[in-house]
Amino acid sequence: MNGDYIPVLSAAQMKLCDCYTIEKLNIPSQTLMERAAASAVDVLIADRRFDTRRVLILTGGGNNGGDGIAMARLLHGKEIYANVCFVGTVTSDGFPDKVKTSVECMRQYGLAVAEGVGFISKADLFASIDTYTCIVDAIFGIGLSRDIKGEIFDVILLVNGCDKPILSVDVPSGIDADSGRICGIAVRADVTVCIQALKSGLLRFPAVEYAGDIRVCDIGVDLSPVCQKEQMRMLGKEHLPEFFRRGRQSNKGSFGRVLFICGSRGMSGAAYLSTSAALRCGIGLAHVFTHEDNRVIIQSQLPEAILTTYNGEACASNLALDPAMTSADVVVIGCGLGKDKCAFALLERVLNFGGEKPLVLDADALNILSENPQLWLTKRFADNGRHVTVITPHPAEFARLTGISVREILRDMPYHARKFAKEHGVFVLLKDAHTVIVSPYGECYINPHGNSGMAKGGSGDVLAGIIGAMLADVAFDTEASDSDVVRRISAAVLLHSLAGEAARAELGEVSMLPSDVISAISRVTRDFFDTTTKIEFN
Repeated sequence: MNGDYIPVLSAAQMKLCDCYTIEKLNIPSQTLMERAAASAVDVLIADRRFDTRRVLILTGGGNNGGDGIAMARLLHGKEIYANVCFVGTVTSDGFPDKVKTSVECMRQYGLAVAEGVGFISKADLFASIDTYTCIVDAIFGIGLSRDIKGEIFDVILLVNGCDKPILSVDVPSGIDADSGRICGIAVRADVTVCIQALKSGLLRFPAVEYAGDIRVCDIGVDLSPVCQKEQMRMLGKEHLPEFFRRGRQSNKGSFGRVLFICGSRGMSGAAYLSTSAALRCGIGLAHVFTHEDNRVIIQSQLPEAILTTYNGEACASNLALDPAMTSADVVVIGCGLGKDKCAFALLERVLNFGGEKPLVLDADALNILSENPQLWLTKRFADNGRHVTVITPHPAEFARLTGISVREILRDMPYHARKFAKEHGVFVLLKDAHTVIVSPYGECYINPHGNSGMAKGGSGDVLAGIIGAMLADVAFDTEASDSDVVRRISAAVLLHSLAGEAARAELGEVSMLPSDVISAISRVTRDFFDTTTKIEFN
């Protein structure tokens, strides 16, 4: 695993790495298969959900099937009862068809027979499945692309309906390893043991609902042949502390100043949520530029923030706006902004303002942009990719920006986000249950954390505030690279999700609110640093 990220590979990338490891590093494929099988056996035995008194292993004729047969051998060696049902193509005498079975799978079949592993037929499977205590699914691996039909369809239907805990090897059979598509039918696993690296399809819907808990097992495959910029990636929880820099000798100017142009008349909540979230992330100064009607609410609920208000159509010409943008290290615009003439004027002013400080366009800023495409010709976008500009659409907002249907966007979020980011020179944070973050140069991160309790109005405002806070360091670092920025945005999404998980643990997914997520940020970050001076007298 790269120290900076967790790789998420496509089927083709994984096969490339397998071939490189076998051919260039001279690690036999049989050795890799034995390691994969041993890792899966370890998970099966260690996970208390699996009663291993009577294990049924379903295998196909590919290398995934070979993994399953090798598992049966290892379980047999541990004196654990395990039967194999080979559901691949067989000859008239019931043996695997050598023409349609991989070399490694045939090798494992021969070894298993020699060691006395039990095999049952597909006919026996339907009669005896209730006698087993758990099931291992090793029918299809990452190479599946066709829809499943016939006998194997019936086998998977049987398995899904038998109410036994299921462990899938690498991917649940029936899942397209790249897109997450269901190929006619798929095994619903309780645990999926991913071999060497996460497969991109397992982090996409609907596959997410079939994979169960995912365990990634390192078997020694070298992933270096895959170009880093081609990989999809994840940040792990262990990466977060590096994005928070705090020194003992510091002041409020050390941690950045974020300007929030948010909250139209009657929409003070959006301004409050975004600004409050940024303050909880440790910024030194928060400045809210909002409608005059929100003054009392913001001042009473958020006394830590600097407040400037506007009134009527004079909003963009407000003499305080330009100085506020000049002094800010990051600008966030759009949360609860509305789409009236005043909101349009504010966005137009921001997009034509000079300077190279990071800009986050959220919510109504994106809706205004989609209805007024001439804004793509403003100063901000004139030099494609020169400035750090982040857009944060959910699928419906992205559909309005692109003219592509929500259904098509959801079919391949990384592709559409990458295409848009490259065309417009922006960082795209495409929000969904598993959010995708991409840079203008194609780097792509995915965030699988969070829960349905975060699917409430106001969650996007909280996320926008966290992004603004996380970009404050970029404003100070003139040498920050595209990779630095996309990782920092990804870290913001991860922090938001982990805070959401902390709020869920306390309140549950039904009752938790976006404001609870803000409060939970401290439970994620409180142990990152301790800069206090400790003095003891003995």
